[in-house]
Amino acid sequence: MELTSTYNPTLVSFSIFIAVIAAYTALELTERISVRGKIKVGWLIGSSVMMGTGVWSMHFVGMLAYSIGIPVGYDLTTVIISWIPAVIASGIVFYYLKQGFSNLFDLVRAGTLMGSGIGAMHYIGMAAMRVPANMHYDYSVVALSVVFAVILSSVSLATANFVVKGFLEREEIKIAGSFLMGTAISGMHYIAMVAVGFTPSPSTPNAYIGIENTGLASTIGIVTIIMIFGALMASMRAQKVDLQIMTKKLKKSSKILKSVNQELENRVSARTSELREAKDAAEKRNTELKQAQREAIAKNAQLKQAQAVVLSKNSQLQQAKEVAENASKSKDMFLANISHELRTPLNSILGYVKIMQRDTNLYPSQIQDLQIVQQSGTHLLTLINDILDLSKTNAGKMELNPTSVDLHSVLDEVIGITKMWAREKNLGLQLETDDRLPTQIRTDKKRLRQVLINLLSNAVKFTASGQVTLRVKVLDDVYRSPQVVSQQKLRFEIRDTGIGMSSEQLEKIFLPFEQVGDIESQNQGTGLGLSVSKELVELMGGKLEVESKLGAGTTFWFEPIFEVLNVERRVETPTQSQLQQIDTGKIKGYQGRPRKLLIVDDKKENRDLLVKILQPIGFDIEKATNGQQMLEMAAFIKPDLILLDLFMPVKTGFISLRELRQKPEFKSIPIIVVTASSITKEMSNYLDCEAVLHKPIEEEELLLNLEKFLELEWVYKDKAS
Repeated sequence: MELTSTYNPTLVSFSIFIAVIAAYTALELTERISVRGKIKVGWLIGSSVMMGTGVWSMHFVGMLAYSIGIPVGYDLTTVIISWIPAVIASGIVFYYLKQGFSNLFDLVRAGTLMGSGIGAMHYIGMAAMRVPANMHYDYSVVALSVVFAVILSSVSLATANFVVKGFLEREEIKIAGSFLMGTAISGMHYIAMVAVGFTPSPSTPNAYIGIENTGLASTIGIVTIIMIFGALMASMRAQKVDLQIMTKKLKKSSKILKSVNQELENRVSARTSELREAKDAAEKRNTELKQAQREAIAKNAQLKQAQAVVLSKNSQLQQAKEVAENASKSKDMFLANISHELRTPLNSILGYVKIMQRDTNLYPSQIQDLQIVQQSGTHLLTLINDILDLSKTNAGKMELNPTSVDLHSVLDEVIGITKMWAREKNLGLQLETDDRLPTQIRTDKKRLRQVLINLLSNAVKFTASGQVTLRVKVLDDVYRSPQVVSQQKLRFEIRDTGIGMSSEQLEKIFLPFEQVGDIESQNQGTGLGLSVSKELVELMGGKLEVESKLGAGTTFWFEPIFEVLNVERRVETPTQSQLQQIDTGKIKGYQGRPRKLLIVDDKKENRDLLVKILQPIGFDIEKATNGQQMLEMAAFIKPDLILLDLFMPVKTGFISLRELRQKPEFKSIPIIVVTASSITKEMSNYLDCEAVLHKPIEEEELLLNLEKFLELEWVYKDKAS
């Protein structure tokens, strides 16, 4: 049978009073935390103890008001333990309260902590009861009591937060916050008491009762009231001390303010005097400025007149610039057209000379005549190339196309070319190389070859007797392991024992069209080689230097920096050019099935020349005169390789090449562009072809490309060769 419980209203009211007074005292002490920095830990502990003790006292006074008709006692140890969670939870909550709640989450977290602390204290206190009955709980009401405690704790803490931050300073607000917090504490207690019930238990001896309920509750209540009033007195004493300190500070500040005020008056007086003087000076200055302004207006009128003159001049300069640019474009177009028109007949002249030189039945005079024609054509080709290079240099359009280059192969090649000229004049020609010379370098092979041939040909041309020496050496001694790309400075030096030059000649030796030496030597060149070579060397990152003494020979040198693949010591093996050397006069065919070539060129003489070179060695030849005809014939005959000119009527090589590549069956067919025009690096990259050959066609270069792209193996007339 459930025991009936009753409450003493007086004691219930007293328990609520204790909770409210404890909350008020804790809030009062909490204010001290934020204003007395040096003792804030002490005030925090005081607030925690007061709040926790108030909760603890309220519980046991409330339990004294609770009656179930049987004796009630308490276990002292458990009673003391129940005090601890209330104090700890209060301390943590008041610490957060002192910091302030920046958002709702912080407020709810503190309210939850406070409600949990009150709940923990209550149920530990209930566990301290010693009664001759069985105690049981309605856990749904237990949960409701905790929720109620958390909600009211959060609301009361929100009010307390405004008090601590100074947003609400009125005493009524503090009392209201204390009432809310006291209500949360006592409300949770009395809701939780609804959750507990007692049933008689005959097996529980009535003789065992702990500390008597009335004595325990009275003692705790009285001690709590004493502590509360003691804490309030301490807070009031601290307020009085703070007030005294503040009064002293205000008196001191008042004296300082009086002193500062007097100082300010003195300064204001002095400043006023200065301002009067400044005003007089400003008025004088204003008069001067007005005069200066009138002068400036006059100057401005003059400047506008000058500006109008400048604008007129700028307009004239812009017009002159446009005229110059148009002239430069016209010049470039003229040179390109001239180059194309000159290379086309040169292609036939030099090509047919080479074919005629293969005839073994020629008389010596005929051979000599053909050599003269070949030398003249080559000289004209050199002149065309030098003029185009000079035009590119002046326009800033000269550019390099660096690739991986076998340096030894280049040196052997230029020495082989120069040796023919030196032999005609009975001159010695020597190549001296450093043992540490790199095998592979990254540069523009064509341009490096052009510079060396220009310098060597000049040396031979202006040397009557003695010898010409090409010396190449490494300037730095840094060792780098094989297969590692690095940089290395090389010195190229061309020395001769020729006629030399005077200081006056040295000053203008690199100018375009300038030549030195006798009339016969001057007639052998264009006067552009050194000028172009100087620009090319500078593009390579070096500088072309010269030393000469009249009658004692000349030395040219330059020191570019190259990327190198390795710097291993050279092993004397056949060079790449030697391995690829083709004796065009002795080729009679190639192994395997006949290959079909399609030659596309609008000039009959160009088509016929290629036929005469390629048909005798076994190629089946088909010809087309424009790009449209090429597209039609390619679809019909399915050639193995196409030799394509670019500038043709009806449809150009540019357009027909692009259209041909769009057809799946011709995406991989080898196409070699053969042109008399100067092709820039950008245009070369744009063309979707395997190679670009320039007219006049070098037969060896043509056959090397056919060998590469058709994978040919040549058959020679003389097997021993």
